Amino acid sequence: MKRQLCSLVLLLFLGVFILAEGPARAFEATSLQEEGVTVHVPYTGIIIGRKEKAEMDITFKNDSDHEAVLEVGLEGPDKEKWDARLVSDKWRGHGVSRVMLGKDDPFDRVKATLVLEPLETTQPGEYEFSLVVKHETGEKALVIPITLNLVAEEIAPVEEVLALECSYPVVENPAGKNFTYEVGLKNQGQEDVVADLKLSLPSGWSGHVTPRWESDRKIQSLKVGSGSTERLNITVIPPLRVEKNRYPLTFIAVSGEEQAQLELEAVVTGTYNLKLIPETQRLSFETVAGKEKTLVLYLWNEGTAAVENIEIYSSKPEGWEVSFEPDKVQSLDAYSVKGKPDQVKMTIKAPDRTIPGDYQVTVTAAGDQSQDTIALRATVKVPTTWGWVGIGIIVAVLALLFGIFWKLKRR
Repeated sequence: MKRQLCSLVLLLFLGVFILAEGPARAFEATSLQEEGVTVHVPYTGIIIGRKEKAEMDITFKNDSDHEAVLEVGLEGPDKEKWDARLVSDKWRGHGVSRVMLGKDDPFDRVKATLVLEPLETTQPGEYEFSLVVKHETGEKALVIPITLNLVAEEIAPVEEVLALECSYPVVENPAGKNFTYEVGLKNQGQEDVVADLKLSLPSGWSGHVTPRWESDRKIQSLKVGSGSTERLNITVIPPLRVEKNRYPLTFIAVSGEEQAQLELEAVVTGTYNLKLIPETQRLSFETVAGKEKTLVLYLWNEGTAAVENIEIYSSKPEGWEVSFEPDKVQSLDAYSVKGKPDQVKMTIKAPDRTIPGDYQVTVTAAGDQSQDTIALRATVKVPTTWGWVGIGIIVAVLALLFGIFWKLKRR
């Protein structure tokens, strides 16, 4: 009986010892606060919809007088049904598995984001995880339970972090001219982001992005503050011999997993280049005062698109008469299409009493899209009849003088 009583006392003593030691060791293993390290997760129970993802902010803080190195991971049987990752930043973050905390500000605080996204095969229901933080030695130090409730419907529309806007996404220009678009890049998130800028262009096209007020600075990325909008200019350069057509362009801004895309369009209307030249290819001609002079002018379009509403007119000396047939051309196709120039008949008449000499007549062909001007030198001569009259006067004067000399000689 005494032996049984002694055994019972011994067992009670051992039980008390184990109960006393057990909780003490468990407290040391599960608490980082004694080491001066805290891990803060504001929301450990989240409800999300099928097409959404949970983003849980985590803050690691070191209040001790020495550095701390922690290993961080996610555990739990439901982990395989989710795309789970711990990143350094939700927009452009890298995967995180270890955190080093310094002992001085600002290195004593680190933020990370736990991203949990359901797989396509994951069914609605309640899922449990554990965020496990360990000492560098591998000893378990802290376990934070996390519960996710996945529902079939969408809880709230997911707001895009990056947004692009353009007041004039379709620009029309003739070939040979650049296309310019003013674009706004907005950061709708709660943190600053750095966005990479990309242009998707047709083959042979080139382009660049510049800040709105710095046209000489070409950029490939841009930092956008939370809730702010940056204005950008996109310049697109078509090939030298681009055909008349509509060309789609795409501008993309990417920051981590976030992306915004803007569809633009360049409408090439073709080139316009009117040409005007005399049939003789000489910019001078002779005319007689009081008589009409007819010239033939060649008019053609060296561009790739038709020039509309062409008017032909002149700038001439006072009193001169200049007319054209035709004096208007409704539309002139490219020379490559027509294969020959148009002919314009030009009729010029200098006044009867025009003093012989050189005069300038300017001819202009002006359309809606292009124009050309040539300066012609007109050399005016007197009429032939006046020449004979002059000769007759000279002969008469000579005869009169001869008669006078003859009479004087006989005396």
